[in-house]
Amino acid sequence: MNQFYQSPINGYFKNNKDCITGLIIGLLVLLMILRQSIGLPLLFMYLIAIGGLVKPRKEYLVIAVLLIIKILIITIICKNNLQDINEPNLKEWFRRIIIDVILLLMIFIRLRPSIKKGFYYFCIAVGMLDLVFNIYAHIYGISIYGIPLEIRPGDWIGRSAGLVGHTFYSIDISLAALFSALLLKSRYQVPLLLLSVVNLFLAGSQRGLLALAVIIILYIFFYWRIKKAYLYLVMIGLVAAVFTGVAYLAANHPELSAQNERIFRWRYGYEVIVQNWEQLSTYLRMNPQLFTPHTPSLLNSPFYLQHPLFIINAESYYLAEVVNYGMIVGLLSVLIFFSIYKINSQLNDGLLKLSSPHSPESLVNLGDLSKQHSLMMVPLLMSFFIFIDGFYGYLMGAAYLAFFYANVCFEGNGEA
Repeated sequence: MNQFYQSPINGYFKNNKDCITGLIIGLLVLLMILRQSIGLPLLFMYLIAIGGLVKPRKEYLVIAVLLIIKILIITIICKNNLQDINEPNLKEWFRRIIIDVILLLMIFIRLRPSIKKGFYYFCIAVGMLDLVFNIYAHIYGISIYGIPLEIRPGDWIGRSAGLVGHTFYSIDISLAALFSALLLKSRYQVPLLLLSVVNLFLAGSQRGLLALAVIIILYIFFYWRIKKAYLYLVMIGLVAAVFTGVAYLAANHPELSAQNERIFRWRYGYEVIVQNWEQLSTYLRMNPQLFTPHTPSLLNSPFYLQHPLFIINAESYYLAEVVNYGMIVGLLSVLIFFSIYKINSQLNDGLLKLSSPHSPESLVNLGDLSKQHSLMMVPLLMSFFIFIDGFYGYLMGAAYLAFFYANVCFEGNGEA
């Protein structure tokens, strides 16, 4: 045989090594969804093995310190509340810190753009597969796994479980596919974006439609380079509009149990803070604590159950952390996600200055700078979107979206 002969299969793998690496990362992320305690260690062992470690930028080191402090506080609170160190309690502790662990580890890891591209292709493929599962469920009224469509009062269509078996995961998968399509400039970009939007509708939860509306509004503002002061005003307006809209629906449509429960949990979380603001436990909830509402409407609500604050879902990422762990942990999360947005904003501003007609650098590679700015807008958009969602939602509660977020929003992180 000719010594220069190369098998077509070997040639394909050699030429597409980085893309295949990205697909393997995607498969490990999918395993992490199904079995977090197995998938997460395997994922990061693989990431370290392929040589992605970096020395982070100073700003990211500050975020790393904040994440370590937050993880330590949550660990102590979990130990004090869960008491026994057994397998179920260890799983509960791991579930509560996994998002922060993913963000912390990804600060010290950088993937080559070609590897990220393979991972984004995987996210799109998973999104399209999730779409097929949702279409099947809506046609036959039951998922492939045998889960019937759930239709709550006020829902427009049934809630579909998608590929992983949960509506909220279907939303996260759709959002990852949507942002991946924005990052991958190709002739298929528009169809992929439309299919991702369709999947958000088919998931059936109004949470997904709200996320889509916020993304569209923010995209318009970032595309037209609106001043930051106006952007922050819009952020306040969006958050206020969500609270006002849900409160209106709850007040005028008592049959909408989901909206009424959401209002109850928001009000409950608010009362936990204001009724005990002078107590140290409000800021650091180190020991198990019960709370009895003072407001009669909360006390007499059918949603009220006297559970420890450690296990209360406040229907908001930040508010739930305040209720479960205290004000300090909740504010740490707000600071972490806002800081990630600010870093992306500074990087974007730097590209805008370079592409200015008055900048000497703009005379060289102006097209490249424009392309970089276009791509930089996606992490800027996603980081601000996730920061806002934490006030009224819980999208960052899923490991899949957390890993995707870290890959997109830690763009330009560190030196090899």
